Amino acid sequence: MHADLRAHNCVRWRMLNGAIFPWRFMIDGQAVEFDARGSLVTSGIPLLVRSVVEGACIALSIEAAAKGRIDQGRFVPLLQDYAYPWSG
Repeated sequence: MHADLRAHNCVRWRMLNGAIFPWRFMIDGQAVEFDARGSLVTSGIPLLVRSVVEGACIALSIEAAAKGRIDQGRFVPLLQDYAYPWSG
């Protein structure tokens, strides 16, 4: 999986404290962080959405936040088998 992701341009999310949010996955029951690489770092949802919709990159998203765009066919879910469980 890591090698496959390295082949893609990934949007990276800058948190309010300035840190880059790590991509987290569950692999064989273990939480694994992935250092996504990509040409875009943003803290703006509109830019993230536009870059994904236009095919410039892939992004990590919370399923509930992306559901509407998935239902519209604007987003294509990837790596669901490795989804990291979030509380709340």
